[in-house]
Amino acid sequence: MESIPMHLVAIPDGNRRWAKERGLPGPEGHVEGMKKFGEVAKEAFRLGVRYFTFWAASESNLTKRTKEEVAVLMMLFRDEIVRQLHAKEFDEFQARVRVYGKGLEILGDKKVTDAVRDLEERSSKYTDKQLTVLFGYNGTTEMLEAIEQVKSEKLKVTDEILRKHLWTGELPDVDLIIRTGSEGDPHNSAGFMMWLTKDSQFYFTDTCWPDFGKEKLGEALEEYTRRERRLGK
Repeated sequence: MESIPMHLVAIPDGNRRWAKERGLPGPEGHVEGMKKFGEVAKEAFRLGVRYFTFWAASESNLTKRTKEEVAVLMMLFRDEIVRQLHAKEFDEFQARVRVYGKGLEILGDKKVTDAVRDLEERSSKYTDKQLTVLFGYNGTTEMLEAIEQVKSEKLKVTDEILRKHLWTGELPDVDLIIRTGSEGDPHNSAGFMMWLTKDSQFYFTDTCWPDFGKEKLGEALEEYTRRERRLGK
């Protein structure tokens, strides 16, 4: 497939709706959604994507939803980190793993934090590919913290300086954002990666994330290859 995006982002919307349509408790949608995370990430790297970013949970997901749902999100995140450590899939794809956001701070579990840092350290030898997980992420929070740091260091604000202070600043600009579960309401949320998505292409689909697998990813990338990116020219 030609013109594969170098940096692909997945915003996995629709987990709770998927569960509701099947008469299941909302958290069951997150369980199925996590299964699709691994499938889509593997396929993206297989097809030639170098940077795959997955928005696992927003900051408000972890602070404003029910205790039961937050507990499931925390459990799934913890279990996926442990699974990655044992499976060593980052070795298979030679991909560095990074986790950004307020999730670890909100979770407040030292064992989980240590496991995340261990995973990041073990995979740090890889530089050609990167799997980024955004957990407890909010783009507005990211930007405000970056600005405060630049101010505290009394630096002149430039694109390069601001970018260096962003959580996600080491990543290249985003080429394509896939947002699932749109259902006639295609939109961005929470100032998502605002500095890195200024020229991004968007792909919206009504398919809820638990139903978005390898085939659907292929369809999204096929459409992307047909588009002409003018980048303001």
